[in-house]
Amino acid sequence: MATFKTTDVNELKEMLRKDIVEFEFIKKDGSVRTAKGTLMAEHLPAPKADSKPHKQNDNVLVYFDMEKQSWRSFVKESFVGAY
Repeated sequence: MATFKTTDVNELKEMLRKDIVEFEFIKKDGSVRTAKGTLMAEHLPAPKADSKPHKQNDNVLVYFDMEKQSWRSFVKESFVGAY
């Protein structure tokens, strides 16, 4: 896991494609969530045979959570930063 610093959500998305990144965002309940995630293919689960494509939402960033081993997402405007 490399050390990145940014408060730009577009930079975060690029960083997630290259490495495992620790970052924070504000949850719907107002609390701050620290997540460790990635979009690197070698860390992603194989797609399920019966899975259907999801609708794309440009206001949401989807990532694979390395600690929960599950797909997660957050509203882009709630992004705090990657440290």
